Amino acid sequence: RDTEIAQQQIRLRLIENQAQLARIAREVVTRQIDAHEFSAQAQAFARERPELTHVTWLSAKRGRRSSVGAAGFQADGLMSAD
Repeated sequence: RDTEIAQQQIRLRLIENQAQLARIAREVVTRQIDAHEFSAQAQAFARERPELTHVTWLSAKRGRRSSVGAAGFQADGLMSAD
């Protein structure tokens, strides 16, 4: 019984994480946020979720636009657009 409850809690947490990441991704795609705003949102997101190690925004060419590491909640650095 305890295992089932733990599995449900983990499943719910993963669904919540997915929904939040999808919201941030929509804002990136529709250009509602820039790299600095992404960084701020990703830092807040990672701060609340110790299970995350990094949140990264990749360009269309798979270059890193912005990345936030969970350790210290500091941005790894903003990269050029391409």
